[in-house]
Amino acid sequence: SHNFSLSAEYLKRYYNLTVTGFHNIVNNRITTAWNQELAGQVYTNMARLWITGADVSASMKLPCGVSAKVSYAYTYEHIQKGQPLLSSTRPHTLTARIAYDKNWKHYGLSVSLNGRFLSAVTTEEYTSSTSYQDTQEITYPGYTIWKLNATQHILQGIDLSLIVDNLFNYRPSYYYSNSPVTTGTTFYVSLALSINDLVNLKNK
Repeated sequence: SHNFSLSAEYLKRYYNLTVTGFHNIVNNRITTAWNQELAGQVYTNMARLWITGADVSASMKLPCGVSAKVSYAYTYEHIQKGQPLLSSTRPHTLTARIAYDKNWKHYGLSVSLNGRFLSAVTTEEYTSSTSYQDTQEITYPGYTIWKLNATQHILQGIDLSLIVDNLFNYRPSYYYSNSPVTTGTTFYVSLALSINDLVNLKNK
């Protein structure tokens, strides 16, 4: 494979902006294909394909402990017709993060909200396992997933965390290879103890 990219970055005090364009050329990618003689799937090499796109990322980090980052990516994957693999790459992806981190003498607080949006994609899928000419159009819906993480740092040796994954309880109407495997909102609580830090704190 060959990768070509060009990027530019702007940085000023608390703010950062990065823009990157890329073009990937992949030769002889390995995939599986139906073999009539063996009546099963075998490994095979594909014809050349290429992936082109751009990334834009903007972030800030303020002295008060607030930070944020937003990233957008556009991706176009070109696969020649008649190949044993069809593209299901989602063209638009957006990620976002906002956080607050603050430490005092014997206490610290870290809170972050992370989100990811993937756009819908309309592509072709095969209607036969023995022919790479018979296809039908299908649309995979877009979706967004958010995660909330809150951690308290107590006495510089105790971390108490609450994590809420899939904050808005997104569930696919049906599951497929291009969908998240989530079954809804999940809650986690964790307690981490650092004996070494607690002993050192006691000896101070």
